[in-house]
Amino acid sequence: MNNTNTSNHSYTTQNPNNGQSPLTFPQPPGKKSPLFLGLIAAITTSVLAGGVYLGYTQWQRNNLQKDLETRLSQIQNLQKSGQFEDCIEQAKAFPSEPLLSRRYPDIYNQFNGVIQECQRYFAVQLLTQAKELAASDQLMNAVQKASQIDITLDSDFYQQAQELIQQWSNEIIARAERQYQLGELEIAVNWAKTIPETVPVYQKAQQRIEYWQKTWTENQEHYEAAQDALNKGLLDKTLLEANQITTLHWQQRVKPIKDRANDDKHLAAAWMAIRNSQWHKAFEEANTVTTEYGKQKSQPILDRVRDENYLSTARSALNNGQWDKAIEETNKVTTNEGKRSAQLLRDRANDEKNLSRARTAFNNGEWDKVIDELNKVKTEAGKEKAAQLKEQVQQIIGLAAFFYLLNELSNQSDIQTSH
Repeated sequence: MNNTNTSNHSYTTQNPNNGQSPLTFPQPPGKKSPLFLGLIAAITTSVLAGGVYLGYTQWQRNNLQKDLETRLSQIQNLQKSGQFEDCIEQAKAFPSEPLLSRRYPDIYNQFNGVIQECQRYFAVQLLTQAKELAASDQLMNAVQKASQIDITLDSDFYQQAQELIQQWSNEIIARAERQYQLGELEIAVNWAKTIPETVPVYQKAQQRIEYWQKTWTENQEHYEAAQDALNKGLLDKTLLEANQITTLHWQQRVKPIKDRANDDKHLAAAWMAIRNSQWHKAFEEANTVTTEYGKQKSQPILDRVRDENYLSTARSALNNGQWDKAIEETNKVTTNEGKRSAQLLRDRANDEKNLSRARTAFNNGEWDKVIDELNKVKTEAGKEKAAQLKEQVQQIIGLAAFFYLLNELSNQSDIQTSH
């Protein structure tokens, strides 16, 4: 063994047997120290790690770029196929970190262009659909569709949509008002509730809903009060309650009650006029009724007025000596009240007729016929006149008998004288 390099390549150790001074062993030729080897290993590891990191980072970048390109391609395909809403929804998942947009400007520029097109065309699509719905008279659906056009989609189409929503909302309120007037409160309220909060007429719609609900309750209360008053015969109160009803639906519902109350008032006035012999007024009041109920109730009044016309004509005929005409008119009377008056007039007419015949017979000296006609008289007034005429007849008959007796006596005297 060569000893010349032992001082440079040796190491020591304790003698385990006797604890004497350390033993020195020579190192193999070319062997490096541990410190040196550790340094070399650290440098090598760092270099390898750096290379791996750089490689991994590049791999990540490549994969991220491919992912962005894939997503962009999917969004572009949706845009090209007209699936604008899906395009917008998928774009929401597209990474939005500023670092990425700076690192991949081309991809993000394309993305921004595509999403703007999707938003614009989606706004056009919604607006077109809304107009079609409005054209088919589906205004509420049209408003709901147009309300989906957000200002972020397209400011111009958003403004157009807002103007149309305002126009359609006004029409919806007008139609809801008509439904309310027709009695469809629930429909009217539901229609008005479709007005979006974003349009100026929203507050008007809420006010109308409140007004409809309030007046509905008030009108219902007036209707029930009018019905109760009519049942109690309080006609003025019935009309007072009925006249406070404001909407078409409740006015139509209360109309039969109101008409019945008016008819009852006219009928009462007609009967009062009959009691006061105001026949023309009674006729006018009875003819004013409008309901079937009123017409049935007015018929006895009209019959009574008609009978009074017959009786009036009969009286005039009686006063003018038209006995047959007077009797003819009284025979037309149909009501019980009129028949009693007609019978009196008929008896008077017959009496006057019999008295007239008796006078004619009296003038003709037909005394038996005079008495026969006078015996037909029935009324007290007629009997008084008949009694006077009978007395005259009796006087005439008495005088005739007296003169007849004188004549007989005179004849007998003449016979005796001649003998």
